Amino acid sequence: MFKFSLVEFSIRRPKLVIWTAVALTLLFLTQFSRIATDTNPKHMLPENSDVRVWNDELDKTFALYEDTIIVGVANHAGVLNRETLTRIARVTDTIIKLGGVASRDVNSFTTITNVTAEAGTLKV
Repeated sequence: MFKFSLVEFSIRRPKLVIWTAVALTLLFLTQFSRIATDTNPKHMLPENSDVRVWNDELDKTFALYEDTIIVGVANHAGVLNRETLTRIARVTDTIIKLGGVASRDVNSFTTITNVTAEAGTLKV
């Protein structure tokens, strides 16, 4: 019975093994440009999924961009203090200056104009 050993074959014909590996690598490399990566978690759900339908409704209701980013700020001492508000202002200013950001749609304590206090809470 013939027994094939890949190790023995590789030792006997190293050039053939190397050239075969190079050829296979080049063959697979030609397909590299066809690879499309979609990391949007919304596309990982079926179109009729309750979560995706609800998310699509929110996008339409609030006219959200596809690449909307929401940043939350937490501080054990509360966010309404000079240090935290200064940091929020610095981050907001940096975000507004980024290319491709719709600065008119950036909402922050430093960009909103109608804030009222009612029953111990802020209404924005």
